[in-house]
Amino acid sequence: MQEGKDFFIGARLIADVKGKKFNIEPKMNVSNGQQSYTTEQIPESDVSVRLNSLVASGTINITASKSDGSAVQSNQQPLEVLSIEASIKPFINLVWAGVLVMTIGFLISTV
Repeated sequence: MQEGKDFFIGARLIADVKGKKFNIEPKMNVSNGQQSYTTEQIPESDVSVRLNSLVASGTINITASKSDGSAVQSNQQPLEVLSIEASIKPFINLVWAGVLVMTIGFLISTV
């Protein structure tokens, strides 16, 4: 994001329709500095979910609406979810090797 490249951010949601659970992910796409929001249709229903905004504190604003445009009411409290992305840094071993060499050097110099 800091490099100015195109990216998207989404909210992974689970929709429960008549006992069946569906994963949906409305997204915010940023291309050339312009934001656009996508709408996800929930399968086997006439409800669509739109991501309206994202706030840096991790708060999202979504709207669920039926195909006729009327709003959908929800009676459940939102669950808090923490998403973590793990990445592998191939040269991190060089950093640890440097720490080990410096520690051995320090011990030799003190002796």
